[in-house]
Amino acid sequence: MLEIRDGRPVFGDILGLLESWDDQGITVRRADGEVVRVPHAALVAGKTVPPPPPRRRPRGPAGGRPAERAGEQADQRAEGPAGGPGEEGGAR
Repeated sequence: MLEIRDGRPVFGDILGLLESWDDQGITVRRADGEVVRVPHAALVAGKTVPPPPPRRRPRGPAGGRPAERAGEQADQRAEGPAGGPGEEGGAR
């Protein structure tokens, strides 16, 4: 709980690595390196949160110009499925 406003509790989140837990409260290190101390009286709930998934490679110019990618896709469609005559998935 962060504070009492208009007679109601105001809650907030602290995301980070739990650095310590002692008789006075907890210490959390945020992703930006800031260390936050939270007294037990202000704690309401806590849970383990998995790390975020790896970032995906950006699409666009870094992966080739859109016209090049579109041309490659058209070439692949024109060729059809992999395999030759008589092979599974190939032309007959």
